[in-house]
Amino acid sequence: MYYADKYNTKNENEIRKNITSVDALYYLEFLKKNIFIGRVIHNQKDNYTSISFLYLSEENRLKIHNAQLENKHFYFSNLNNSIRIYATGLQAYNYISEIIDNLSMQDVPLDFGYMTEEDFLIKICKFYKIENNKKVLDKSLMQKDLKYYLEQTGYDIYYIPEEHRIYSNDYFLLKHKNYLNSLSVNRSKD
Repeated sequence: MYYADKYNTKNENEIRKNITSVDALYYLEFLKKNIFIGRVIHNQKDNYTSISFLYLSEENRLKIHNAQLENKHFYFSNLNNSIRIYATGLQAYNYISEIIDNLSMQDVPLDFGYMTEEDFLIKICKFYKIENNKKVLDKSLMQKDLKYYLEQTGYDIYYIPEEHRIYSNDYFLLKHKNYLNSLSVNRSKD
């Protein structure tokens, strides 16, 4: 099983070197398209495999939903953000591989792979006040500009000012850059 806190370059490279399970194959195939898996469950007794996604873009959600209409071997739950494949092991992998091939590269998700400038100031720098039981940015607590706080916390290397995004780490920044590259490749094909 692979969970959100396990997503980094070191773990991904380690899995590539030591693929010993179908779970690792799922993980790596979906990861090529920036689709992050929360967990994989194999139920041998009832002969199904369930894959929970941490995030799916609307485009990929629609593609999976439409694919289920044509494929009797799996079911997509929009509510649970998961796929149930009516097979296990390599047979399940073969069914889902067809679907993975038709999915698009997606960007890393907000709150998982990156945060906004405002979220950074609230969550990392603790510049907030409580209004209606919710943390809201309180700029009066800031003594310096955003750049200063980014540098002080080490997040300056993960900041893309044009996008107003701060990535969680180098892994997610790289995944975002891969997504942007895929967009430019797709545009040049058109």
